[in-house]
Amino acid sequence: MRYLIANLECPVCGAEIALAAQTAQVQCPGCQNQFSLRGRLCPNCGRYHNKNVSVCEQCDRPLELRCPECGAYNWSGDEVCQQCGASIDLVTRLLKQTDTTERLQQQMVDSRRIKEQGAASSNARMERMLAEERADIEALRRRQLEQQAAERKLLRTMGLLIGVMLVIFIVYMLLTL
Repeated sequence: MRYLIANLECPVCGAEIALAAQTAQVQCPGCQNQFSLRGRLCPNCGRYHNKNVSVCEQCDRPLELRCPECGAYNWSGDEVCQQCGASIDLVTRLLKQTDTTERLQQQMVDSRRIKEQGAASSNARMERMLAEERADIEALRRRQLEQQAAERKLLRTMGLLIGVMLVIFIVYMLLTL
């Protein structure tokens, strides 16, 4: 990071204050006195802005962040909202996004697992139904074979009976002539 103003002099004790480690509230390492800068330091490039701007004139990075909880504008170097105390730190927000990403990825894994379990369960039900259908078809085929055998037996019996009656009729005709 290149700082246009790397150090400031403490207005109380005259000690040098390194701006790289400071936020909008500057603390002197010598006398521990805290004071606010009239302008803002860009947390990205370190440029000091003596007028109230929301975007750095050097690197075009935002100098203000909106609190996700209360909507108040805070200096982009702040870690917590000056109004409600909620975390506005980029790392914390990224961790929350990571948590959300991990949760969504886990939900995708869970949905795939549930889908696979549903498909396996459906396939098992289909196999049972097909096995029952095959058993029903086999039972029907056996009944048809039994019925065909009974019909053949009945036809043979009828043929035999007709043959016997025909022989009796012929014998009767021969005797009566």
